[in-house]
Amino acid sequence: MKKAFKIIFKVLLSLVLVLLCVVGIFFAYAAITTYHPIDVEAMKVEGEKDTKAKLNEDIKIMSWNIGYCGLDQDVDFFMDGGKMVRALRKERVVDNANAISKEITNENADIILLQETDLSSKRSYYVDEKELITSLISKDYVSTYACNFRAGYVPYPFPTTLGRVEGGLVSYSKFGITKAERIQLPIPFSWPMSMFNLKRCLLVKRIKIENSDKELVVINQHLEAYDSGEGKIAQTKMLKEYMEAEYKKGNYVIVGGDFNQTFSNVDLSKYKVVEGTWQPGRIDIAEFAEFNLLMDQEHPSCRSLDKPLKGADTTNFQYYIIDGFMVSKNITVNSFGTKDLGFVNSDHNPVLLNIKLN
Repeated sequence: MKKAFKIIFKVLLSLVLVLLCVVGIFFAYAAITTYHPIDVEAMKVEGEKDTKAKLNEDIKIMSWNIGYCGLDQDVDFFMDGGKMVRALRKERVVDNANAISKEITNENADIILLQETDLSSKRSYYVDEKELITSLISKDYVSTYACNFRAGYVPYPFPTTLGRVEGGLVSYSKFGITKAERIQLPIPFSWPMSMFNLKRCLLVKRIKIENSDKELVVINQHLEAYDSGEGKIAQTKMLKEYMEAEYKKGNYVIVGGDFNQTFSNVDLSKYKVVEGTWQPGRIDIAEFAEFNLLMDQEHPSCRSLDKPLKGADTTNFQYYIIDGFMVSKNITVNSFGTKDLGFVNSDHNPVLLNIKLN
């Protein structure tokens, strides 16, 4: 009997040791393959242009969270209360990328800011969306990319997992970019969850201005979405401090993207709050005295992913206004607004801004 007990004990101990080894190997792999950003990192600019921005001439800017070309009208997403983990199929990702590229071409903006652009992710069938979109739009742009999400394997939701993820922010410009930098924002998640979450950042590009010693500083950003609130606050504070420092130098500052928050000057009364859906934070415009904060309240910029949009009861659907611009007050805003595309190819609509540098 004692001999049998010893054999059973040894088998169980061996199984436990094997399990611990497997878990240890997984966490080691996760630690190695996750993104380890530094505070400030120089970004490569692809293409060469020496075109400068000009004072008192129209400049058109487009910002769009493209939802990794997978969050179209037929899908939901598990993080927002839905069930799906990835795009419907690879062909749909390519179709969405084509439609998004066509819209970008039609708008013909001078500066384009894209968020959630995948390079190599299971959720988007490993389509290199940056390469695909760059090949489809005008060759008159230079571009730069900043990673904000890289993980060798994201182990949730179980049993269907996100798996490998790599993507981030992409900025295009018809003006020459003299310098591009990735600025790391505060990370609200502790270990081990920090290995499997985004490393939010600012993608900053600097553009020379004709007959001026000042710069046009354009910031592409995508702030925290799924934290408890502290992350959004800390990231917004750091963004504000960076903007103010540039403005004090006399530079022209434009911030665009998905804030995952609504500006306090936006009237949300026409947008029903649907119980159980994700809700955005709020940015108080009074804290940005030297900037104009712009969001279009006439059209939603984002829709909920708790269920597919196509075929849903749109009278009881959650819409958001979370995409927009922050513009320093040495810039004249000619017009801005959200272009309502019906969320056919992304869970966000593009936002457009037309300005002049005073």
